Amino acid sequence: MTLGQCYEVLGQEPEQAITMFQKALDLGGPESLMDTARKYQYKYADLEVPSDEDFRDDIYEAYLDAFVRMRTMPQEQFGKVIDEI
Repeated sequence: MTLGQCYEVLGQEPEQAITMFQKALDLGGPESLMDTARKYQYKYADLEVPSDEDFRDDIYEAYLDAFVRMRTMPQEQFGKVIDEI
């Protein structure tokens, strides 16, 4: 996670930072760090211009992650999320 942030601050190629954030997500860890890694991935996802044939793994994983988190959250919190959407 930190190495990805360093790559970003130093202005390195985005691919290096993206790779580090993905490794952080693959390894897992505290939810706050995973949220930060996801935010960086979403930021860099906007830089990529996919063709019509490209399947966006990052978007798929983001939706899948959201569905898993919604499924396990308490009903009251789930209702608040739905109201917000």
